[in-house]
Amino acid sequence: MEYEARVAKVRSQETSEVEAVERRLLIDTRYVAKRQRYTDAKERYDIIAKRHQNRPAMMWASDWRILYVLCLLAIGSVEWLINYDILYRFFQIPAWAAGVTIALGLAVALASHGLGVLIKQGAHRFHHRHYGRRSSDWGLLALSLVSILAVLAVAGASRYVVYLHDIADTCKPDVFGRPVVCDIHPARDVLISLFGNGLAILVGILFSWYTHDEDPDYMAVTADFRQATRHFHRARRRAEREIAAIHLRADKEVKHIGNEFGAAPAAQRQ
Repeated sequence: MEYEARVAKVRSQETSEVEAVERRLLIDTRYVAKRQRYTDAKERYDIIAKRHQNRPAMMWASDWRILYVLCLLAIGSVEWLINYDILYRFFQIPAWAAGVTIALGLAVALASHGLGVLIKQGAHRFHHRHYGRRSSDWGLLALSLVSILAVLAVAGASRYVVYLHDIADTCKPDVFGRPVVCDIHPARDVLISLFGNGLAILVGILFSWYTHDEDPDYMAVTADFRQATRHFHRARRRAEREIAAIHLRADKEVKHIGNEFGAAPAAQRQ
């Protein structure tokens, strides 16, 4: 019938125009490279996603990287509230006290991140990875523990020394030689301070733990797949608009042919 023949001709022309657009894309070496990267990234992602029953990876720390860093710094800034006053009394120099306090805060933030990640991803980092990558994970664990011990040592030792000076200044006998009741307990106050520091560290570790996926490779592959997908679709954006226009024009022609013959547009694009 003439109706089917004309519709088939429109669809054939539609297909040839779409193929011409695709051939033009394949001439662009940058597009070919992005398409190949997208294909490889998708293949790697599908393999690991299948291993995890296609559950979505926890990507909070990656998707909200700036916010994640700011949250860790906020946790580290608690060190300022806990230790600056004591460090100022210890050094008697504001710049020194501020510098050491900032260093303690950064150490808490970085160590909390490291320990939280290692605790959450320990099974994959220490058992499923080859030796070269495991050695760096052990190094991260060692540095995180050393940083936390250094923070607790500096905070505890400086506070203990300051309290000893307070005892020497305020707990000596009065002018009549009578003993004065001293209500300063260095050990107790130092332990309370260390408990506060430890609580800040624990909050940072929990935050890092909750915002990372249990499989670091799943996070890395997901991030790479998302980036490759963005670049691939961005490279196809103009061609996709042309292809959509070709389809729209063909559909209008088919509809017009159907109106001429008084038939419903049954021969739709496959």
